[in-house]
Amino acid sequence: MPHITIDYNAGIDQMLDISALTDAVHAAACGTGAFPIGGVRTLSRPALHSRVADRGPKGGFVQITVRIAPGRSDALKTEIVETLFAAANAAMSELFESRSDVALQLEVTEFDPRLTRSRNPMIKAAG
Repeated sequence: MPHITIDYNAGIDQMLDISALTDAVHAAACGTGAFPIGGVRTLSRPALHSRVADRGPKGGFVQITVRIAPGRSDALKTEIVETLFAAANAAMSELFESRSDVALQLEVTEFDPRLTRSRNPMIKAAG
């Protein structure tokens, strides 16, 4: 793992290259060295019905949720947050320069090992 989900409001894909954002965050996660490459998954999905602040459906948001297995130190988790946020922020920098009604948030959470099951042969295959 991690499992990375990039949620964004409908319409922001007209302002932002979502594929490039997804690639940037995924590459940053792979580059941390904190995860087995075969376990990194990143998906992006639009929120078809959304409201952002007082701008209704016209504002923009990107919410990135990173779910990881427990056991990493607080220092490593902080490094993961900073690295992935920097990658997302860089991918969105032109949009931030041109608009003041777009928000970005990234959060790292841990799976509960008691309530999580997984089967992933890609981790062994990736080496």
